[in-house]
Amino acid sequence: MKRGTIRRAVLCLLLVLTTVFLASCGLVSVETTAGNTDAKKTTGTTATEPDKTVIPDWTTDGETYPDTGVKCYFEVKETGASSRPGVTYAYLADGKAAANGTTYPQYTFIHVETGESEFVTFVGWSVGKPLREGEEPISTELGYSFRLTETTYLYANFKETYPAKTTMVYHLNGGTANGEDVVTDTVDTSFFTAPNTRYDDGSFTREGYVLLEYNTEPDGTGDAYSPGSKANAVNGSIDLYCIWAEASTGFSTATDSYKVSWKETYSGVAITGWSGDDETLVIPETIDGKNVVSIKAGAITNKSFTTLVLPRTLRVIEDGAFVGCSSLKTLYMGDGILSISNDAFDEATYANWSEFRLSATTAPRYAASYDGGYRVKWDRLMRGVASGKKMIVFVSGSSSLHGISTEYLEKLLDEEYFVVEYGTIRTTNNMVYMEAIANFVGEGDIVVYAPENSIYQFGCPTLTWKLFRDLESSQNVWRYIDVRNYDNLFGAFAEYQSDRWSKSKGSYSDHHSSFDRNGDFQNAEHKGYCLGYGSTNHGYFTVTLNDKVNSITTKTSEISLDNPTQWIDIGTYASDVRRILGKVTDAGATVYFGFCPVTENALTANARTPAQQAAFDNLIAETFGFELLGSCSDHLYDWIYMYKGDDGSDFHLNDYGRAINTYTMYTHLCRKLGLTAKAMQDYKQLGLTQIGESRERKTDYAGCLFEFD
Repeated sequence: MKRGTIRRAVLCLLLVLTTVFLASCGLVSVETTAGNTDAKKTTGTTATEPDKTVIPDWTTDGETYPDTGVKCYFEVKETGASSRPGVTYAYLADGKAAANGTTYPQYTFIHVETGESEFVTFVGWSVGKPLREGEEPISTELGYSFRLTETTYLYANFKETYPAKTTMVYHLNGGTANGEDVVTDTVDTSFFTAPNTRYDDGSFTREGYVLLEYNTEPDGTGDAYSPGSKANAVNGSIDLYCIWAEASTGFSTATDSYKVSWKETYSGVAITGWSGDDETLVIPETIDGKNVVSIKAGAITNKSFTTLVLPRTLRVIEDGAFVGCSSLKTLYMGDGILSISNDAFDEATYANWSEFRLSATTAPRYAASYDGGYRVKWDRLMRGVASGKKMIVFVSGSSSLHGISTEYLEKLLDEEYFVVEYGTIRTTNNMVYMEAIANFVGEGDIVVYAPENSIYQFGCPTLTWKLFRDLESSQNVWRYIDVRNYDNLFGAFAEYQSDRWSKSKGSYSDHHSSFDRNGDFQNAEHKGYCLGYGSTNHGYFTVTLNDKVNSITTKTSEISLDNPTQWIDIGTYASDVRRILGKVTDAGATVYFGFCPVTENALTANARTPAQQAAFDNLIAETFGFELLGSCSDHLYDWIYMYKGDDGSDFHLNDYGRAINTYTMYTHLCRKLGLTAKAMQDYKQLGLTQIGESRERKTDYAGCLFEFD
């Protein structure tokens, strides 16, 4: 056996003995992955490199150390590519935590512990210099013990689990880009682990063809990605092949006579008719060298094509453009269309249309917006599948965005589950997300459906423009959706486009500064109590906890309990909800109906009573038929646990409330999983300290403070 192997084995045994001793004293060392702890700067000290020999545990080495009166400076520094390495903790021989950046008597026994996270991998301890400066690691174990013999700078070295740059190789597969048949992009993945593919800006061309999608196999049998969508390239590189669709017959005279009629407009060509009979109708980008920009009313009538491919150049589809085309199943189109309505297709054409493929043909506009934060969720869902762990997915509105701490819950569950906090926006369609998620979960996974007080959260199938904002940089989501389950697709798309084109172009590497890499909301104001408010509703919700949900978004003062137009029955879309959730259970996952956090200020007088809350629990169980995860009463919060929004609202949890809500969800899950929940106080080992009467922020854990009893 090699000498280094023997040393490591001895060290591991000694560390285990040390840990057992400390645990018996109730002094288990801290391990966490929270935040960034910058080492304190000091003056008057000199960094000299101490002996790198691993010293045996102080309880068994049998050595006597004289009281020299010498003080040695000690400091642990963190280094590496990560912006969130694991926080390092040091413990003295008596089990008390050593303060980083101070002096201790010579020969003081020091034990250090660090942690890892999904994004950060620990690569070793070094003394005097970080590993990136050529120093050799003194230990690669998460725990390390030694005697402090002289001034010591100890480095905890980390690296990113996921690469900060991803190489994307595009094989043009019969096409070209400025004479090249292979194009390589290096894209920024320092925040997102799944890079976005190129949007179809016309750089990739093939005469007589339209770019359909990218694929991991040249024959199109691999993983398919619509242009502009996220690709699963977690290892830092991916090869993609352009998949082309040949233009249908009759759009040029190169091989046959014209089967299309058109007229010229000021901006290009408008199609007025087509007499072909191709099973796949592929409308080319140009006719006689002019861009195809519109399709006129009645242009495509009573045809039997099953797939329709629209060109990236298209800008207008008039009402009644497609009539009687009842064989249509799959539609490919780009996001460059400016004018379209639900009446572009007639009822017969809609009848069997189920597959929608949306390509980005323009640069993103909402990548850095609050709405654009959705793509962090999609990014994380793909990462969860790649992790190989069982997943717990929360599907809700912004209440989960502000109310679940992903990293904290994973720690509570001993890292055995990969948590996806899929909180989005109250006025987007939850069932679209849920239907997509059903394709990524399986046996042993858990989906917690926790809708907010909104018809869109309770299953309304009428799509909204906000949904398209959410999906702008995640177009592949549409590949998992049966559009027959929804209505107003083109209406919502048109409303989205009417605002989008006035926005400045962005980049796929952009992201909203208030989202962390788990998709949890973070900002400075979120860390404080909602001081200055009282027991008065300052939000946009009136919560009745009965068989009605609010159907509008407006200030509470403008909502009348006596106005029936503002409320809708909670069971109106229950069958839609059950059908989509059924896809999740069919995939083998378990669905629990959870409850979103609610400020007590928003409750009506009746909703404040235990009887009404119990009745609401029963109503939910009877209406939707899924097992409940706790009670609505478990998620009602005093105003001090709410975050004061820019609009004066107080309906989102702050970091204190988020910690409590996350812990509450954890206890519910433990009951379902047959686990014994850890006590709140045990989580001082996660770096959370008790909050005093002043309610000032002490330390945080992944943007999440915890208040102990």
